[in-house]
Amino acid sequence: MTFRSWSFWLTGVLILTSRCAHHPVPVPALPLPVNAGSSAAPASQPVQNGLQRGVQKGADPLASSDLVDLGLAGLQTEAQFSPSGEKLIYISWERTAHKNQQVYEYDLVLKKERRLTYLDGHTTTPGYWNEEIILYSSNTDEMKDNIFKAAVSGSSTMQAADSYRTATEIYLSDFFGDNILRLTNRPGLDQNAIKDPWTPDGFFFMSLSPSPGIYSLKKGSSLRKKLLSGLFEGFVIDKSLRSLIAQEKYKEDHTRLVRFDLRSKKELPLPSPSDKILTFATTPWEGLLLLAEPSDAEETQLSFWNPLSQCLSAWKKFPGRATHLQGSPKGDGQFVISLKKNQDEKIFLLKAPDGPPPCANLSTSASI
Repeated sequence: MTFRSWSFWLTGVLILTSRCAHHPVPVPALPLPVNAGSSAAPASQPVQNGLQRGVQKGADPLASSDLVDLGLAGLQTEAQFSPSGEKLIYISWERTAHKNQQVYEYDLVLKKERRLTYLDGHTTTPGYWNEEIILYSSNTDEMKDNIFKAAVSGSSTMQAADSYRTATEIYLSDFFGDNILRLTNRPGLDQNAIKDPWTPDGFFFMSLSPSPGIYSLKKGSSLRKKLLSGLFEGFVIDKSLRSLIAQEKYKEDHTRLVRFDLRSKKELPLPSPSDKILTFATTPWEGLLLLAEPSDAEETQLSFWNPLSQCLSAWKKFPGRATHLQGSPKGDGQFVISLKKNQDEKIFLLKAPDGPPPCANLSTSASI
């Protein structure tokens, strides 16, 4: 090799080495696993909208090894399982694309998220009518109606904007928003719609004003029937599909559980271990409820409660305050929980307990 060719060869090697040093070969990132049955926390992800995505001890105020973070952007709450238990529907806000509350769905099998609503107002209390139709409450129409009425009457639009904050209606929609049906239409705040398992086209819902209570109604009808009177913070249908179990706020910072029998149409007693229940859920075990109570100013205590045997069994304790809780319809003991601390509110999957809780062994054939 001549000196000149040797110089060209050496120069090429140096240039190639320099390029490799400044531009390393990219390594494809592996997707983060979402495993509801694993206690391992997923790796940390980039910060979005000021929130740390992923559970990372010491960084996330809501971190816990028992919670599975789905790595969702923004804030989230009010998650509900689909009838198959393979999807979640929830409210999310404070995102790059929008600041107001919109409905999203997360596929637990495909590990993919999609946005379902594109409304001007806020949405709340989403749920499933079936695997293809969803329910939600929104103040969008109330907001537009009030501003129009204000313009006609000469009132200020500021007063109209304030009035719609306490007025929502319930809607039925497909996943694409092409077919939206307004189910309620009256002044007040209607939300928390749940399909009636026994009445075709029937559903239950909660009204906070002007006459607070839990009602039943059919699609296409305006004839609502009040089942329970009072100010309620949530309700579910029990495992037997024979009763409604509701959480009533009977005075400031005090709640109790109430049962309504769908066959006798009567309110029945349901003992509660505490008057400080934050939220609750039914469980796969007969007659057993999962309760969330404040442990202290910064934590939530989850306990299993058997009203029939008066058995209370502490289970898990988490940072933050629980705002919503639901069990999977698969009956596998999985739960989804919303936790709030400071200004952060997020949803997590909660892995199943190891075997039936102690109070489950004390259940009788009666159901709640």
